[in-house]
Amino acid sequence: MAKVPKGKKAEMMGTYPVGAMLWKLSLPTITGMVVQASYNMVDAAFIGKGVGTLALGGTTICLPFQMLMGAMGGAIGMGGASLVSRALGRRDRELASRALGNVVALALILGIAATLLGKASAEGMVTLFGASEEIKPYALEYLGIILLGCPLTLLAMSSNAVVRSEGNANVAMLSMVISGLTNVFLDWLFIFHFHMGVAGAAWGTLLSKLLVVIWLISHFTVSPHKVIKLSPRRLRVDRDIVSEISSIGISAFVRMAGTSLVMASVNNAMGIYGGPYYVAAYGVTNRVMSIVYMAVNGVALGMQPLAGYNYGAGLFDRVRSSIKLSIIWGTGGCVFFFLLLFFLPERVFSLFTNDPDLIAAGVASLPTIVAGTSLVAIHRIGATAFQALGKGKPAFWLSMTRHVLVFLPLLATLPRFMGLTGVLLSFPLADAIAAGITLLPLSKEMGQLKKEALSTS
Repeated sequence: MAKVPKGKKAEMMGTYPVGAMLWKLSLPTITGMVVQASYNMVDAAFIGKGVGTLALGGTTICLPFQMLMGAMGGAIGMGGASLVSRALGRRDRELASRALGNVVALALILGIAATLLGKASAEGMVTLFGASEEIKPYALEYLGIILLGCPLTLLAMSSNAVVRSEGNANVAMLSMVISGLTNVFLDWLFIFHFHMGVAGAAWGTLLSKLLVVIWLISHFTVSPHKVIKLSPRRLRVDRDIVSEISSIGISAFVRMAGTSLVMASVNNAMGIYGGPYYVAAYGVTNRVMSIVYMAVNGVALGMQPLAGYNYGAGLFDRVRSSIKLSIIWGTGGCVFFFLLLFFLPERVFSLFTNDPDLIAAGVASLPTIVAGTSLVAIHRIGATAFQALGKGKPAFWLSMTRHVLVFLPLLATLPRFMGLTGVLLSFPLADAIAAGITLLPLSKEMGQLKKEALSTS
């Protein structure tokens, strides 16, 4: 694709071939997200092989809390990014910079509060998340260090979203790559050379977040590529700005917090119906599946501005093409991962552990859990398509569908009659039901877009 001047980037979305533009918009996001997911996998492999199965189970117990911190950072970031991009569109850099100052201040305040509250309730929290007596010491050791990094997690996630909103997608991608590679290196160093156990994994995560925060703050203060500037005088909490950030970010928080609730519920169910080895096996499965989810999310986030721009421009055929192509690409990737995970579960788990009992638990659970993976892209990209078209109500309900409205009721019901099999079957059934529910409004919307395209041609 030929290089285009900066001022023409937006126009490209209405003129360049849809496939080429979708690739250009999706690739940086997919790259960054897959690197992030990959480091989670390597993290688990290092803990599984370098520390042991119970330690892997202990870190799995802490994942819901880490997801909750991600939800807070994501909510602040999405709310702040929306405000920043709209302010920049109106050429109001002062408001955009004030919004950035509020994002950073809010992340610091909430992060410190989370650290203090978490320290005061750590033991109760890991019990609530499903820790058995065998894995509780590992969970508490890991969580105790991770809690110190709450302000860093919130700062990294929220600042990265703002970087993307000022048009610096490559800086956002690099921050995720830096975080992932640093974490992998430090985990290897701390676990295999310094023999620090789960504490080494936790310190690796914390220090990699610190490096990313330094990188992002330096972008907003001294980088020549920054669009808005962060200065100490703007580090304040403005009631109107925080209110706007909160109103926009709340849906993202609810959706991501729902994921945290699902993970805590699954940990509990795996512990009750399967035992600690199944908790650890779910931790591995969750990290492997995050590759699939991150890749699909990358395609969806690439599609979002493309569909939105063309919808606003009245180019309805291009809107249909971008949504259709995104679902085809996403589904193709999901089918590939499904075949890999369904037919090679033993090889997958052998990458993470040498423990035959954990491998046996993984082989027994992974094929059932991933049976509906081929349908994941329909739901995820379908929900994002409605966001792109500015249709908040269907987007919100579809976002809630898979985890909250379908999966949790299945998880609460099926194991009562089927035990561990019921826990495992909840995953593919939720994927299938969520995809079916998504197709109903999405098919109607695609038909409407076709009619509008014909009426304007």
